[in-house]
Amino acid sequence: MKTTTLHINSITAGYRNKVVVHNVTLPPLQAGTVTALIGPNAAGKSTFLRALAGLVKATGEVKLNGDGLLNVSVQERAGKLSFMPQTVPGNVSLSVMESVVSALKASPIDQVDVKRKDIHGKAMNALMRVGIIDLAFEQLDQLSGGQRQLASLARSIVRQPSVLLLDEPTSALDLQHQIQVMKLAKAYALSGNIVMVVLHDLNLALRFADHLAVMEKGNVVAFGKPEEALTPEIIERIYHVKARIEPCSKGRLHVIVDE
Repeated sequence: MKTTTLHINSITAGYRNKVVVHNVTLPPLQAGTVTALIGPNAAGKSTFLRALAGLVKATGEVKLNGDGLLNVSVQERAGKLSFMPQTVPGNVSLSVMESVVSALKASPIDQVDVKRKDIHGKAMNALMRVGIIDLAFEQLDQLSGGQRQLASLARSIVRQPSVLLLDEPTSALDLQHQIQVMKLAKAYALSGNIVMVVLHDLNLALRFADHLAVMEKGNVVAFGKPEEALTPEIIERIYHVKARIEPCSKGRLHVIVDE
C-alpha cells in the first residue's frame, strides 16, 4: 500500500515586495502524523501555511506523493489539500449545512453524478465528527466566533483531503472545544492523513503533535519530536522568557514559565 508523503522544499513566500518566509524545507511528512507550527507573532507561521495551500504566492516545491501542488488549479488542489483559516467571516448568510455542502461541491469528486442524499450525508457526517450536528440549520451570521470556527473545521474535512492545514483552529474556542478540536485533528491524522496546525498554546502542541516546527523571523529554527524541538533554550531565544519543560503526574510534558 502506498504511503502518503508530503515533501516541502525551499519555500519562500510573502506579500507584495516583502518576503515573510525564507527558503523553508522540512523533512518529509508522513500520513498518520500531526505537525505543529509554533513560534511568536510575526514568525511567518500563517504565511507558510497559506503558501502551502496556494493562497500566497510562493516559490519552491510542495509535492504530495510526487505530484506538485503549488501550480495546480484551485479545484484540483481542493481534492487533495484543505485549509482552515484563522478567522472566519461572520457576515455569511448561509446555514452551517449549506456552507459545508458548498465546500464539498468545490472538489473534483463532485463533478460526477453524485446523488443529493450522498452529498448531504457527507456533510452531516462532517458535522457529527466535529460535534455540531445541532447547528446544522443555524445561520452562520448568527453563531458565535467559536461556533463559526467549528463550522469551518467541518468544511475543511468534508472532502476528506489527504492534507489538512489548520491555522490557529483553537484561538476562539473554550477549553473543552480546544481539546475536542485537537483530538479530532489527531484522529484525522491517524486515519491515514497528514495534519499541519499553527498553534500558540505550547502545551497543546506538546500534547497532540508528533513533530514541532519552531519558526522565528520566517525561518524554521528547530524541527523534531516535541521533546527534542522545544527546549528551555529555544523558548528563551524566540519568546524571551525563562521556562521549564517538565512532565506532569501523568507523564505529559508541560511548559512552565518562570520569568
